[in-house]
Formats: sequence, structure tokens, C-alpha cells
Amino acid sequence: MTHHTTLLFSQEEILHSRFLGTDLGRLYCTIPFEKLASKIPVPPNKKSGKGCTPWFDVKGGIALQFLKHYLRSSDAMLIKRINTDWRMQLFCGISLKAGEQIKDEDLPSRWRSYLGKYMDIQALQIELANSWKPYIDFPQIGMQDATCYESYIEYPTNVKLLWRCCE
Repeated sequence: MTHHTTLLFSQEEILHSRFLGTDLGRLYCTIPFEKLASKIPVPPNKKSGKGCTPWFDVKGGIALQFLKHYLRSSDAMLIKRINTDWRMQLFCGISLKAGEQIKDEDLPSRWRSYLGKYMDIQALQIELANSWKPYIDFPQIGMQDATCYESYIEYPTNVKLLWRCCE
């Protein structure tokens, strides 16, 4: 005898609602993935249907780049985390089956190259700025991360200048 149960909510709906309550879910809600992805063409193998089915669509490729920065991890570590964390899978728009794993550790790098080829930085920055306006307390203040500047530049004091001249 077969027993059939109709559930009020599916497991995917429950996971998605739990996901939205996490820090990663709140970050996901602030990123306009649809608008960003609409500005990038679909990869040719996705359109043709030839070759291996890609793990990610354009939105998932963009999400990979956000996750990499959010986690501050290498490409290989990012893939390992996605394989084991359902929240990161939902962030990227995929759901791995039991025992299924992404083995390609170069996948984030290839997506980075693909997105970089077609990305219009100015247009994407405008989309992000418009989307993030409600979250910015002081829009008139500009800040930059000092990690992107040359590390060997130092503040020129008189003693340092004299020492450099003597060297």
C-alpha cells in the first residue's frame, strides 16, 4: 500500500525561508542579481546545449564572485564550502543532490574571466548604487580600502628622506 502525504510547505520553501534569515540571506537580498545578470550575455555552451551542463547560470557566476569576497577564500576553498554548505548553494542558485559535488576548483576563476570580458563596470556600479541607496547612511562620504594601494609607499618624514638620500 502506497502512502501519499501532501505537505503544506516543500523542503525547498522551508530552506529558502531559513536562508533569508541568515547573514548570507540578508546579503543575498541586497544584491540585484537579475539586473546584473541581464547585462551579461549567456555563455555559449548554455545556449547551444552542447557539452557538460554548467553548474551555474550568469546569476550564479556573479554570486560566486560575491561569495569569494565575502568569505575571503581561495577558489578551491570556495568550491569546498559550496559543496558542504546549503546556504552557499542557495546563494548561487543551485542545490546539490546527496553525494553530488563540484570537483572543478577552477570554476570561480573561469567565471571571473568570463564576467570580466563582458562586464560594463560603470553600468554595474550604477545598478549597485541604486540598489544599495537604502542601506547607505552617509552617501556623501567616500571611502577606499587601503589594501589596494602599494604597500611600499611610506609617509615621507625628514629623517626618512635624508636616509633615502644617503642610501
